[in-house]
Formats: sequence, structure tokens, C-alpha cells
Amino acid sequence: MQTSSAVVAGKLLTNPTKIVSSPSEITNDGYWVVLAHFESEFRAVQFSKETTAIEIKKQKFDSLSNWTSSLNEQQYQQRVLAVQEAIRLGTVYQVNLCRILSSKVNYRPSAVALWQKITEQHPTRYTSYLDLLPGELDDEGLWFVSASPELFLKRSGDQIWSAPIKGTAVSASAMLEKDYAENIMITDMVRNDLGQIAQTGSVKVTDLLKLEQIPGMVQLVSTVSAILKPETGWAEIFSATFPPASVTGAPKSSALKLISELENAPRSGYCGAFGLIDGNQAEFAVGIRSFEYRWGQVRFGTGAGITLGSDPEGEWQETDLKAARLIKLASTDD
Repeated sequence: MQTSSAVVAGKLLTNPTKIVSSPSEITNDGYWVVLAHFESEFRAVQFSKETTAIEIKKQKFDSLSNWTSSLNEQQYQQRVLAVQEAIRLGTVYQVNLCRILSSKVNYRPSAVALWQKITEQHPTRYTSYLDLLPGELDDEGLWFVSASPELFLKRSGDQIWSAPIKGTAVSASAMLEKDYAENIMITDMVRNDLGQIAQTGSVKVTDLLKLEQIPGMVQLVSTVSAILKPETGWAEIFSATFPPASVTGAPKSSALKLISELENAPRSGYCGAFGLIDGNQAEFAVGIRSFEYRWGQVRFGTGAGITLGSDPEGEWQETDLKAARLIKLASTDD
């Protein structure tokens, strides 16, 4: 018999007892698994049972097929040019432009099986899943499987960190000058976001432009830390930092407006945040390299940061690079 469960931050969680739709409703008791959608829809599920020994019976994942993209290559490249025109006009400096791959299914896939497959074949730092069955606390249910390599927020007491990724290539030698410049720009955005909720003078960049290898690619990662102001709650934290800077653009408000005009499919959980809250301890990944079952489809988003120096064809190829290994994994029988 299928039951609701989640594996997040190395914990296997079962027996969901409550669901809330606002960060302000999160209490300090129990484990809360959070799925915050890019368009600001927020869900946090409280679980009452936990074990650190993750021993789940092996399940078979039925492979997916007939993937379609919300934007084809020509449409995507046209939108890259539109972003560059907005940059020339001074509306934005950088925008993360995305497309959604989807595979229609007439059944609810096994989130556990896909998580197991990713764990075995494409492990990342924030490999995790949430499977809240329809009708259990929520009519639609929640289904999200993440292979995200990117830290959105980590909290330990009054300490908070974020580690944005900007710059992705097949190898370190293939990294472009624009990748380094883009990472610095987004890191500065994260500094500003955390500065809204941090004690004066506590915001620090502890790592800048660190090269990190993950399966199939290399990426640039920077880390920003801060000390929270006293009595800072989850509502204030999400208000200051969400959506993540690395998947929006600069300035964030103008980038979000342009994204809504250029992208023709909702991102939903993609580019949102997914993670665990346990009192004043928390860890959230940015919802990239992730699968979501919703609206009769399994969806997978991919995108690239667009600057004035972007090559439209190169940016399309970057979206392919980010999606290729995981889409192949989900499209192959066990």
C-alpha cells in the first residue's frame, strides 16, 4: 500500500499530520517539508515520524517518453534576443530565461522509485523527494523529486547561508568570462537580499567563484553568510529572499516582470525552494534539476542566465546540457 512520505536532508519522514500555506504558519514543533513554488504558492507539510536510517524497499520506475518543450529552439533564442534588448534599454541587467519539458502520463508515477534511481545514478547534494498522496491533507497532493545541486538557504540558529550557482559548462576550460561576471552580479543580489534580515555588518562572502564538479558538468558557486536580526521569522526570511536570486535576475522585480512576459508556462516548483525546517534549523535547495508531477504531466524545467554577452545558440545549448542526463535517466527503463 502506497503511503505519503519524504526524504529531505537525509531524513525519511512519514505520517503527515498538517499542511499550511504560509511561512508564518510554521511552528517550532516537528519536521516541516517545504515546497515553495516560483509563483509564490507555498506549501509546508508537517510529518510526525522520522528515521535517519533510509531503508526503503527498491521500487521500479516506469520510464517516461514523448517529452515536449514549452519553447522550441527558435522561440527560446528569440526570447534571448528580447532579454538583450531589455538590457540595452536599461530595464534589466540579467535574466534567467527558462523552458519547461513535460511528459504526459495517465497515472501517478512513483516518486520514491525516481528518487532511488537518481540517488544511484546521478547523486547530488540535495537529492530528495516529497510524495503527499492526493486527498491526504491536500486534494491535489504534492509530488516533487529533486536532484538539485544548489543551496538556497541554510539556517542554524541565528546563522544563515546561501550559495548561488551561476555559470555552468561541460568543463572548467569551457567557462566563459560572462559566467564569472554573472556569478558576481547574482552574489551581490544575494548579499542585498540577506542584508534585509541580517544584523548590520554581518553579511559576508565566504567563497567567491568556486568551481564545483557535478555529474556531467562544472559550475561556479559562491557562498554568502549572515547573522539574522533577533526574532526574524520564516515569513520575513522568505519575503526578503524568495524567489532565489540565481533563478530570477537583476534587478529582481524587473526580471520577474520580464519572465512573466516571455515564458509561456508556469515554473511551479521549478526554480522555487524545497527543503526541511526543524525548529531554528533548516536547509533548502533551489528547485532546479527537479521533477514535478502536476496537471497530468511530469515536468522538468531548465534555463540559462542571459546577459548582454550571451550567444542565443549557446544559451539554448546550456539548457540542453542541464537537462540531458536527468531526462535520459527518467526516460530509461530500470
